[in-house]
Amino acid sequence: MNIKRRFLLATISIALVVLFLFGGVAYYIARDTEILKETALLQTQIKATANALSDQSLDQKTRDDYFKFLAKIYKSHTYILILRDQNGDIITDTDILPPTSGLTTELTQIGPPKFIARSGNITIKGQNYPWAAAPLQQGNIELLVVHKPQTAETPLIETITSRFIIAGLIVIWIAVWAALILASVFTKRIHAHHAELQYRASHDGLTQLPNRSLLLQRLEKSLVATSLQNQQLALLVMDLDHFKEVNDTLGHPVGDQLLLQISHRVSAVLRNSDTVARLGGDEFSVLLPNTRLEHAILCVEKISAALNKSFIIEENEISTRFSIGIAMFPEHGHAPDTLLKYADIAMYQAKRNNTGYSIYNAEHDSYTLQRLTLARELCTAIEEGQLTLYYQPKIDIPTGKVNGAEALVRWQHPEQGIILPDEFIGIAEQSGLIDTLAYWVIEAAIKQCQKWRASGLKIKIAINLSASNLHNTKLPDWIEKKLNQYDLPAEMLELELTEN
Repeated sequence: MNIKRRFLLATISIALVVLFLFGGVAYYIARDTEILKETALLQTQIKATANALSDQSLDQKTRDDYFKFLAKIYKSHTYILILRDQNGDIITDTDILPPTSGLTTELTQIGPPKFIARSGNITIKGQNYPWAAAPLQQGNIELLVVHKPQTAETPLIETITSRFIIAGLIVIWIAVWAALILASVFTKRIHAHHAELQYRASHDGLTQLPNRSLLLQRLEKSLVATSLQNQQLALLVMDLDHFKEVNDTLGHPVGDQLLLQISHRVSAVLRNSDTVARLGGDEFSVLLPNTRLEHAILCVEKISAALNKSFIIEENEISTRFSIGIAMFPEHGHAPDTLLKYADIAMYQAKRNNTGYSIYNAEHDSYTLQRLTLARELCTAIEEGQLTLYYQPKIDIPTGKVNGAEALVRWQHPEQGIILPDEFIGIAEQSGLIDTLAYWVIEAAIKQCQKWRASGLKIKIAINLSASNLHNTKLPDWIEKKLNQYDLPAEMLELELTEN
């Protein structure tokens, strides 16, 4: 059941509930008003009747005939005309009075005669009986009239029913239109909100480019269409070299603006049928449907030419360099994930060879795939403590004493065993983990040096840093903070650049 139908049913249901409540309240108000009017009318009538019967100028026969006439008139209109003596007993002269319809007991609710004009209601079997009484001037006799309710409410019910039906039709008509209008408004808002959520889920928040999920969807559709047309397709993966240095030196806002301008420049040189997506961080991808390899290379050259121009951001001139990997359908694969993986491998090959771009080559697959795997596992290794420091002593030849040590990091891989720095330092530099690795090594070395000092050994520790670490402007302050934290003099720590 759609939202419009639900909204319509809910509104009509509420309208009907309100309508019945309104009808019930209106009925009881009208009924009470009718009873009051009936009681007042009875009181007026009974006074006039009592005065007529009390007229001294009339003889007894005339009074009796007049009373019989009134009794017949009242009976035909569902009234009961009664004479009561001073004890409240009904004077039973059936030739003059109509039967009391078995109400003798219930009439005790009125109370004994008071011989004054009065009126009220009595309740019999859940129904209201209006009554009025007036004294006759001769003797201690009270004239009482009771209105039987069998048909008294028929005009009232007819009036209320007709008004209720008319009001109900009007209320339901208004409710239907109100429900349709409100349902339409809410449906539009819900659809707009749903569309916004879908857009956010499928687009990058910074650049508003399609994200990885949307790229894979479009790639899958393009693969089907390209296969049916017996065409080719190219997928590019682009990675911005040294983007972390921009963030560290100029700040993340400048880095965000750089990524935004890069997305604009790349989009400007592509066809409308092409898709540029941001995979995350400084990594982008470009989908080129119906494209042969030579055209894909031309597109790469256009992108490179657009990005080789300097970017001016907050008065900072920034030069960029991209590494681009190319994977082709159907030559390199038929599945979206496969093509994306192969384009990623080709990109790392371009980065490693410093060639700007590279086409996927299965001969380099195993080597590059291994490096990609190590790049993913290195982050886990740092977090889970798989790294270990070994200390190579520095010996003073003349004295033969140990006057220092060089910290050498090793990766104790759970499956491959010990991995030497030559195999993962370059990966750390390319994947942006080099600073995280340096932080771990420096803090571990400072801890060890402090332990030696506490045991009486004054041995300096030398640590090798990558040239990439020099771009981290926060590193000196961080080292000072750690030296103070572990109460280690600065001269106990030596920092060296790796030989390469």
